[in-house]
Amino acid sequence: MNLNIDKIKLAYNKLKTYVYYDNTELFLREKLVEFETDTVKSNFNLNWEVSKLYTADETKSIFDIFTHEDKSIEENLDIKFTKLLNELNNFNDKSDYFKHLFNSITVNYFPKKIYNSKQDENFITNKKQSDSYKLEKITAFINIPIELHIISIIWINEFGFRFDTELLKECKGNRLILNKEKTDVVKNSSLFKPYFTQYQKWRDESIIVAQNLLKDEKNALFINLDIKDYFHSCRVDLNTYFDVTNEKLNCINYILRKIHVIYSDLIAKKHKFPHDFSSELENKSLLPIGLLSSYVIANHYLNDFDKIVTNKFKPAYYGRYVDDILIVLSEPNIEDYPKGIYEKYSFDFDEYKVKILNEIDNKNKIFELSRVDKYLLQTLYPLFKIMPGGDGKNIIKIDQYDNLVCQSQKTSMYYFDYKESDLVIDKLKQELDFKSSEFRDLPDDNEDLGDFDKNAFYLNYTDSEGKVRTLKDYKENRYGLTVYLTNKILGAIKHKKSVSDDEIKKFLKLFNGENIIEFYRLWEKIFTYLLVNNKPIEYVDFYFRCIEEIKKIDLLKDNFKNTKIKNQYIINTLIKFLDISHELVLSLNPNFLKQNKKVLKNFEYRSNKLESEYIGFFFNEITRPDSFWTMRYRKTNMLRHHYVSIPLLNYTKESYTTTINLLSLNFNVEKYTIDENLLSNSPRPIKFWECTISQLFTDLKEKSYEK
Repeated sequence: MNLNIDKIKLAYNKLKTYVYYDNTELFLREKLVEFETDTVKSNFNLNWEVSKLYTADETKSIFDIFTHEDKSIEENLDIKFTKLLNELNNFNDKSDYFKHLFNSITVNYFPKKIYNSKQDENFITNKKQSDSYKLEKITAFINIPIELHIISIIWINEFGFRFDTELLKECKGNRLILNKEKTDVVKNSSLFKPYFTQYQKWRDESIIVAQNLLKDEKNALFINLDIKDYFHSCRVDLNTYFDVTNEKLNCINYILRKIHVIYSDLIAKKHKFPHDFSSELENKSLLPIGLLSSYVIANHYLNDFDKIVTNKFKPAYYGRYVDDILIVLSEPNIEDYPKGIYEKYSFDFDEYKVKILNEIDNKNKIFELSRVDKYLLQTLYPLFKIMPGGDGKNIIKIDQYDNLVCQSQKTSMYYFDYKESDLVIDKLKQELDFKSSEFRDLPDDNEDLGDFDKNAFYLNYTDSEGKVRTLKDYKENRYGLTVYLTNKILGAIKHKKSVSDDEIKKFLKLFNGENIIEFYRLWEKIFTYLLVNNKPIEYVDFYFRCIEEIKKIDLLKDNFKNTKIKNQYIINTLIKFLDISHELVLSLNPNFLKQNKKVLKNFEYRSNKLESEYIGFFFNEITRPDSFWTMRYRKTNMLRHHYVSIPLLNYTKESYTTTINLLSLNFNVEKYTIDENLLSNSPRPIKFWECTISQLFTDLKEKSYEK
């Protein structure tokens, strides 16, 4: 196929914009920054290295971030885009270029669930510290070069978007932004519809439907299902999505197909995670989490399922957010069908159990059906089948998808009688947020979102009175903690409302022991929380406390005995994730830790103490208080822009040539000059001529500019 440079640039801009606004993909954010600046933390020495994909002649113009030469990121990107274009238009999968890219595909493993060894459900404790943390479940994310990410978006733009056009409106998550005719992806820098808007629609529309049913004096039933390990349970037909016989897209489809095959082999054959299931993958593959094309395919993979639910069963509401399913039924019969005239038409559960036990060739197995199981069979069989699971719990199998099952522990039903109070339905929103596997983060423009005591915990009582004696269990509420942190960070930045020392101590007590591992995705927000409240001592202490707890990670042997996964895989991934979080936050104020000599000494002492355990990794790759790494996030404008105190301050030359505090309000804006190149290369590109910030605001009142 013949591509042009504009298609390469469009794909890259969409990738950068996605990463820019995403709150979770920190590894991809770092890769993108490294791609633009050629700054890589080497295992052997603290320096930068130019990508091995380019010849000496091609690298002569690449930007040198440390000597501040005039060569720009734009020149660097042009070289890389031209190289990628030539390699694609003259495609040879055995070229050094593509061999290097394919050989660079690896997997990052993150913790998903820590094993709870609590034997007595009547014993409740707040003790989180332990000598080791046994991981019951882990999650795999693909780790690939930026060049392959660009190709995945070219696939979406050229071909993958057509799968999105076939989806029903009931499919809410990761929907592409298409033109009005739905013949193409929009040509701006956006790719997917905003996550939080779509998530709110999925959640709120179901509740509105239920409330309307109650107003019409009809009973309503919520069914909330979650597909277990969805991306790795898919068996994607490679020929369906990557047709290499299509000459127009032959090389793009070939490359995407190759990525999927390599990744699936790493998971199934090399790491045997959760066991060796490579025999299931002939002409099929898993869906790599972290590859944007996977989100398009993940939606389409269940398109037939969506159609069956909406056309066959016709619920009052149906919505799917990737692997989270919501169904609202009107006037459900939640009781067993009575004897008499209905007996002939009722579902025979005893007959069903015998049939299932015969299918699995285990007639002696104990197989009991819960009330939820029975109702699913009454109303949604054979789309859903209840099967005995290996752990003694039932699983909910989706018909025609051999490997897709719903997690019984995450399957919930909520029945609302119109004659009773409907106040409890308002609590359903929080319940859905708490349980949803797709909850990522709140947008960072929310204010007045509550305080620590109200948001930190999710309490589970055995009755509605909420007395201490009826407290069955409690969990730290990830949603509530995110609400709290967002509120306090913005309060400190925008309104100069500092958090008291007592509240910070109370907060940090919560982030101790296994909670540090459990809530690793909140590390960046915690660092930001401590930075904006000017707590450098607590900041450094939290950084090293995280490392000490990460070192205690251990895989639960019974769950991983058939795999080749090692403890160190997860430990290394988390230490890198911690340091990216730390580096990203310090980019807002690089002098934050350097200003206090005691803090600086403490950091160096504790890092040197750990060096012997991480030779070739820890010492060479962490971001130290006096490190220059933080400046690369400024130069590429990939820092968190919503925290910058003065609009457009991060678009000035001074923002990346000096270590000014971007959170400060104490600036003479007349002295700060807008950098046109920084603006044009931004994920939010705006073109201006060179001017000061004050001139810019004056001119904006009178003139309009191309965005």
